Amino acid sequence: ATWARCALTVARAAEVLGLRDEEAKYRAMHARIAADFQRHFRDPSTGKLAHLGSPQCANAMALCAEVVPPADRPALVAEIVADLEKRNWQQTPGDVGHVYFIRALAEAGRSDALHRVYAREGVGSYGGILSKGLTSLPETWDATMDGYQSLNHCMLGHVIEWYYGYVAGIRQAPGGIGWKEVLIAPEPGPLTGAEAELATPAGRIVSRWRQDEGTFRLHAEIPEGVGATAVMPSGKRISLKPGSQEIEEPGRRG
Repeated sequence: ATWARCALTVARAAEVLGLRDEEAKYRAMHARIAADFQRHFRDPSTGKLAHLGSPQCANAMALCAEVVPPADRPALVAEIVADLEKRNWQQTPGDVGHVYFIRALAEAGRSDALHRVYAREGVGSYGGILSKGLTSLPETWDATMDGYQSLNHCMLGHVIEWYYGYVAGIRQAPGGIGWKEVLIAPEPGPLTGAEAELATPAGRIVSRWRQDEGTFRLHAEIPEGVGATAVMPSGKRISLKPGSQEIEEPGRRG
């Protein structure tokens, strides 16, 4: 799956650069890897993927690498969410698989599930790590403090990308290049507010929102020369101009 993801990334870069022969070469490579992946890991009668007890990591990596038929995607996402619910929203991917877990659910519009995962406390959660007094990511999800495990680790199981891209909502528009087309699309879940700023090649982008007293209020700052669209929690899309803007709509009560 990682090999397929690499081939797909090179193909997309070649497309942006106008290198048609290289794009065709790496798209064909991706197709061959995907077919081989399916022969090894996909049950053709059910569309389900092989795993060792939890489908979360296998499904997420396959979704992000685009090595499964498009028709399978909704069922694979649903299987991840069903497994999370069964486990009381405990994630099972380790370091390497965690970023795919985040992206697969967020890109499928299931940040509601991620909010439940990251609101957890206890072993295997960010809340559990914080409760031990740590302000950096440890080497293990249970934050083993035995003098041997790193407590300030280069951990791939971070959640920062989701905070910026989906909780604050700052991300490139689909097909966007160089941050010239962006979305401000917060997915607040149970939170009452968030803010983030991102230094992009096109300039500084800010998203700041709060929801209280039945109103959702969004403050956005967009650089000159950047096209931007706000996608509100209701789904309403609003074109944004360069500069600072304030938008509001009816929000969650209570």
